[in-house]
Amino acid sequence: AYNLSWQYQIYRSDTVQLSLGHSPQYSFENKNWNQQIQLYYDNFSNDKTIDHISLHLNLKEGEKITEQNDPDKISSATKIQSSTEYIRSNWDRIIYGPSYNFEIKSVGGHLGYIWSWKNFHIALTLVSNDFTNFKFDSQKGYFISPYFYLRY
Repeated sequence: AYNLSWQYQIYRSDTVQLSLGHSPQYSFENKNWNQQIQLYYDNFSNDKTIDHISLHLNLKEGEKITEQNDPDKISSATKIQSSTEYIRSNWDRIIYGPSYNFEIKSVGGHLGYIWSWKNFHIALTLVSNDFTNFKFDSQKGYFISPYFYLRY
């Protein structure tokens, strides 16, 4: 599946940021759209780490997401995720944290590296929808997720 996401900052202080995001996602295989709204809470606790909590709400109605569904539906499922970004001296980042997928009732998470430039970031992340399933499988196991981020 392919998606395009954007985020709008709704509140910011010296230590906290709240943002609202939207991600339309299109599956060429299934020829359908899915919509997701995200709420982000970011905490800037010190100059080396940023802590994130995000809630991803699936807006597609009428389909129950199960373990047998395709990866497009699993990746756009309703979930809550916590992340910590460790900021290196060159502004690149290491990101990691757990997640809980409400549809398939599983605990997963992510571990990744973010290359940072002034207005552009590239990330490569190992993601899991279910930590207990030790295989490379985007539905129920581990998979690699590339990420490109433009800031302006």
